[in-house]
Amino acid sequence: MGPFEMVCIIVIASLGYAAYEAKLKSKSQDDALSESSSELENMKQELAELKQRVAALETIVTDKKYDLSEQIEELRS
Repeated sequence: MGPFEMVCIIVIASLGYAAYEAKLKSKSQDDALSESSSELENMKQELAELKQRVAALETIVTDKKYDLSEQIEELRS
């Protein structure tokens, strides 16, 4: 095996290793992206649930019966 063949083998091996590293890096970025995407969906769902709860609480607090019961409780104490 001559020096030219040795250099060719080293260059090919280096390029193969670089391609392998690039593939692993790309795969890890895709995994991170899918995790952040699912986390975003969970946050959106939680936000929607919280908005529903706040709307229900606003309805309860602005209800005239609620004011009346608060006034009665104040008179009792």
